[in-house]
Amino acid sequence: MDQNDFRSLQFQSLRREIESLQTRGFWVVFVGLLGTPALSLFLLNASTPVWLALPFFVLGLIVLFLAQQHHMMRAGRFIRENIEKATASEVGWEEWLESRPELRVFDRHSSACFMIIFFAYYFFAIGLAMRRLVVEAASDPSGIYWYGVYGAAIVYLIATIWGFSTLFHHWKSSMSTAEDAKGGPAK
Repeated sequence: MDQNDFRSLQFQSLRREIESLQTRGFWVVFVGLLGTPALSLFLLNASTPVWLALPFFVLGLIVLFLAQQHHMMRAGRFIRENIEKATASEVGWEEWLESRPELRVFDRHSSACFMIIFFAYYFFAIGLAMRRLVVEAASDPSGIYWYGVYGAAIVYLIATIWGFSTLFHHWKSSMSTAEDAKGGPAK
């Protein structure tokens, strides 16, 4: 197999991967936007404390969405840096797209909107879970359930800090093929 055939196969494989990542990203958003309210209603009416896990379900969706974006941009970055530069005498798709930042504005805005909605769901789920914990703790005269309230608050705080730090650390690399994994300019 010669170099051009190999690059062609790489390109086709990466484009298929990008298409599958877009499909999975759509389903993450779909499940997040429609499934989270339905799951919230179901879990908050449950008699067992499974509803404590609802914020982690939403946080997991946030991370899955960010991961799909990041993997898609990484495949695009490889196409731009390794396949297009090595084969094309003309400007390739990824290079053309990155040379026009206005074409990535919608990507950043729609991703930001989903993140805002997901984090709103996340904080709402934390609020509902904490409210239910407080109600249960207040109804117990021994006061032992207050430890659960404090413990859950600490765990949710740690998860929130981790979620935001993951988002801020990977935001640039999940929105553009012009940035490397560390957020600096690509070489």
